[in-house]
Amino acid sequence: MVDLLKVANERSMPGILILDHQKKPIFFNSIALNVFAGSGHDGSSLLPDSFGVTLPDEISTVYDTLKKDQNRLNCQTTLISVQETPYCCRGFFLQGPPGSMGRTFFIIFLIEKIMPRHKLDLEKFKKHFDLSDRQMEIVKYLLAGLTNKEMADESCVSEDTIKGHLRHIMKRLDVRSRTGILSKVFQLFNEPFPPKVNIKRRAPKKTFAA
Repeated sequence: MVDLLKVANERSMPGILILDHQKKPIFFNSIALNVFAGSGHDGSSLLPDSFGVTLPDEISTVYDTLKKDQNRLNCQTTLISVQETPYCCRGFFLQGPPGSMGRTFFIIFLIEKIMPRHKLDLEKFKKHFDLSDRQMEIVKYLLAGLTNKEMADESCVSEDTIKGHLRHIMKRLDVRSRTGILSKVFQLFNEPFPPKVNIKRRAPKKTFAA
């Protein structure tokens, strides 16, 4: 039987961000700050200017959705990519203190690195989206965490060729980013995190002294 406590303890520490009813931060931990500092996204400058950090637009969109939502029990999820590493961001609505008549509320975000762990039937994914063998090869490389350069080295092609394959895959899956491809895997297999795919890497080229 799976040791659920062991699995839970192996999960990385989440980033935490709390925004008030005016969309101002009232709390964020160092992990959330580091994630947003490394995101490289354009967005609203919600954190204090002294930190020089902006939040991705995806976070602002989740905030706006939860604020308008009449069902306060709902959770909104989005994905952001930080240096080609995907993060899952979940937003929750928190009602203000009694007597605030709904005028005061908070929205808390939990930000977790997506840690690939599960196996899956990639043939099902291939058939579902009608992908070619080469496109599935690129998807496997992406799930294994390879960069564009590493994919190019494995496939013995240029990085531009890899980028072209990724664009075609994104078009087929109706997404706009590498993270979007991962989210499709996440949705199709109903997994809490995209699964780990192990691939056999090429041996590095040997160099010889002249």
